[in-house]
Amino acid sequence: MIKILVTLLLVGLISANAVSQEIKLYDVVSEKDVKFPMYGKSGLSLVIFTSNVCPYSEYYKDRIKDLYDQCESIGIQLVLVNSNSSEVKPEESTELMKKQSLDEEFSFPYLADKEQLAQKTLDAKKNPEAFLIKKSNQSLEVLYRGSIDDNPRSEKGVRQNYLESAIKKALEGKSSESTHAFGCSIKN
Repeated sequence: MIKILVTLLLVGLISANAVSQEIKLYDVVSEKDVKFPMYGKSGLSLVIFTSNVCPYSEYYKDRIKDLYDQCESIGIQLVLVNSNSSEVKPEESTELMKKQSLDEEFSFPYLADKEQLAQKTLDAKKNPEAFLIKKSNQSLEVLYRGSIDDNPRSEKGVRQNYLESAIKKALEGKSSESTHAFGCSIKN
């Protein structure tokens, strides 16, 4: 029995980038539960964990809108996920998420993950933190995780756009090295 558990643990560690759990999250605009992750025509999903109040999330709002336009044109589904506890931070409630989505005119889903299922599945730590995911048989494969680019405070100061590079590689069938995400910790 112990041998089996050790083997399962090792297999889990080896395939740490693949997850096979189906999750339902709440879309704050449609007010319906949706399957997570959602994939575009390319079989790819770009998941960005975010916050209503984190300054780093605020810095990236316009860049995320631009990313959505790029992703839509190449068949990648972009979604925002808010895993912050509204008990710890009332400003992260689903009602205020919906208000922000409507005020900002988001063209993409803004999903509430208040039970932190998606956050735990992907081991997300920061707002914002990006995950480029590929559907693979019955599981999902993380092709990239980390920062959107190298300058959270200034789009004009960006020298390396990690996410755009990762998307190009993914469309070529390659994965990318993870980067460190800058931002606020996800509040549990």
